[in-house]
Amino acid sequence: MKLSFAIATVAAVLIATTLTICLSGAVTRCNSEYGGAKATIMVWLAPRAVACR
Repeated sequence: MKLSFAIATVAAVLIATTLTICLSGAVTRCNSEYGGAKATIMVWLAPRAVACR
């Protein structure tokens, strides 16, 4: 019973976190391709600069 509850809780947190990240706009076509980490950091450092081409 405790294991089932723990698994269900972890699954619910994982789903909620994934939905929050995806719906927030943090993951876009610019930063989900190859070199995505670099594109994401460039957006954080210079938000007005175009990070993807």
